[in-house]
Amino acid sequence: PEPCRYFTGREKEISEVHKRLSIEKHLIINGFAGIGKTEFLRKYTVTYKSEYRHILYIYCNSGLKTEIADMHFPDDKALSTDELYRQHMRRMKTLDKTLIIVDNLNSEDESLPELLRLNCDILVATRINNDDYYELSELDKSELFSVFSSIYSDADKYADAVWEIISILNYHTYSVELAARLLEHTILKPSEILNQLKDKAHIKDFSDRFRTHKTSKRNTFYQHLETLFNLYQIEPETEYVLMCLAFADNNKIPVKDFAVIAGLENINIPEDLEELGLLRINEGILEIHAVVRDFIFLKTEPDMNKMNRFTSNLTAIFKRCDIQTDSFEYAVSMTLNFIEYIKKYEDNRQVINTFLFDFFDACERYRSFSSMQKCLSYIDTSSFSNCEKAHFLDCQACISACLYSDYSTASDLSGEACNTVEKEEDLLLTANIFANAGYYQHLNNQLDSAEKYMLTAMDYFSRISDDNTVYFDKFRFIQNYCNLLGAKGEHKKAIELLEKIKAEADSKFEKENILTANILFDIGILWLIINDIQNARWNFEEAFSMYKDLGVSRSFLEEKADIIRSYCGDFMTDLFVSDYLTD
Repeated sequence: PEPCRYFTGREKEISEVHKRLSIEKHLIINGFAGIGKTEFLRKYTVTYKSEYRHILYIYCNSGLKTEIADMHFPDDKALSTDELYRQHMRRMKTLDKTLIIVDNLNSEDESLPELLRLNCDILVATRINNDDYYELSELDKSELFSVFSSIYSDADKYADAVWEIISILNYHTYSVELAARLLEHTILKPSEILNQLKDKAHIKDFSDRFRTHKTSKRNTFYQHLETLFNLYQIEPETEYVLMCLAFADNNKIPVKDFAVIAGLENINIPEDLEELGLLRINEGILEIHAVVRDFIFLKTEPDMNKMNRFTSNLTAIFKRCDIQTDSFEYAVSMTLNFIEYIKKYEDNRQVINTFLFDFFDACERYRSFSSMQKCLSYIDTSSFSNCEKAHFLDCQACISACLYSDYSTASDLSGEACNTVEKEEDLLLTANIFANAGYYQHLNNQLDSAEKYMLTAMDYFSRISDDNTVYFDKFRFIQNYCNLLGAKGEHKKAIELLEKIKAEADSKFEKENILTANILFDIGILWLIINDIQNARWNFEEAFSMYKDLGVSRSFLEEKADIIRSYCGDFMTDLFVSDYLTD
């Protein structure tokens, strides 16, 4: 990422770090929150990027191991977090002339020593204080005045007050920028801000939230931030936007995807917040400063009640099948960050569990298998009802089948779920559990048993009135049932049933969606099995065209191509879909 346009100074430090990095190969840079570590790393990268063939940027919202596992490489497959971590570390060991930036690593991490052993130049930014680290200190007063004057057009006119504001803000880079923006975009005068900063009578004490030896300094900084926020007079809707954005992965997200996830009608509020310096918008990407994110957590303390609009919107997204894959992936990452935060404070486990079960089902639909594992680890099993226990067993079966291809264990777990669920208490859950049990029995080559489970599922689905919540589950079940019919040699019957539900899907969903694409793919496979090449090719081309428009991953397309290849070999597969596998 590019440094902000107000970046000033640091030439000496950049040169020193470059010299030390050429000798030591890795360097850990520490400094106070908001002092400019992230911008410093960005400026260093821009200055010396010509020396490197590869530059990897890792922003740590969670542990370093998780962040490395979540990196995207072209040959990634559906693996567990541990397996992806090992695969990516092996991949990074092969890189030469590479710079790795690790930003926001603010706790001791067991994966760091292994990363530092790579034959790469590595820079790590942290708030942890250690005498062995390279400390990034405050800019000098004249450099900060230059920052202030580059933002506030009347800085020279009110120079005495500006110098005093810089001093009272303890020469803190980000605080100085916020004060300058506040003056530039409001009718406040420097003297008014100065008086407010001096008046601590009505400012909240944050010291009880910190457990470091720099508590006093951090408390003073957040008190200054509280003063500036109060002067912004932020409205509830604006605060909601900031709370949502605080859960964005790497503190950034495309503005259009954020609007979908947060349920915004337009992007007026993010644009206003950019003017005030509380976030950045660069080439369509929203980015919230880590300091603002931390302060939002301190000031608002988000919980399930305050974030009800956010979670309700996410739940609605989870139940859709026509959302763009990229938007869904951002929704997944924000959900994981939200749950990671909320699980430590929220007492209403029942509400969280309900939300997580919806989230799990959505991750399965979009084949986000590592997220399914994380989701399951967050679910509190201490006070389950029989239906919740059955749902949890069903989720465990899904993990066994989808992530580990252990269909025997999946069949056993789903069978136990069928025996556990209170069948008349939740018809939709019961229908899905029996449908999934039939699917896993099919994968385990128990076709007669699979059909019994699926016919039971069909009975329960027939008792449920169709609505948006039911449609996807019902259609997915019929797809799986048709696959079973195909395995039993009833290909034409399966095709007729799939064509029927495709017509229903077309009438239900106006735009392209993952459901219709999957139906088209399955129809293509059935036509291929009975050697109707023309119909198979048409359905495959329609399916892959839709997949591409939905923005599915390259690995997803390759998995689908491998399925076709298992039926007809390389030549015919290339004939059907090679045009959709080229970038």
